Amino acid sequence: MDSMVFEPSSRTIHYYHTLLGTADNGQAVAARKSELRKAMGEALKRDPGTKGYKDAGFSFRYTYHSGKFPSKVLFDVTYTAKDYQR
Repeated sequence: MDSMVFEPSSRTIHYYHTLLGTADNGQAVAARKSELRKAMGEALKRDPGTKGYKDAGFSFRYTYHSGKFPSKVLFDVTYTAKDYQR
């Protein structure tokens, strides 16, 4: 993780990551977007470290940038209480 910020207006914890090496592949990420969203959502549901935030109904956003082209977003996903409380 590169950084994390709290966005009070939307009650969102926003994590920023950079993909490097072979993971820095926009086509591969795009082809597996659905799988990534599902796997990350399941990991969030199981994560005991975020329990207090989930109990309070916070949202979680993950943004992945390219290491080669830092302004390029390869993957961006937001999970709301509806997503992780299922």
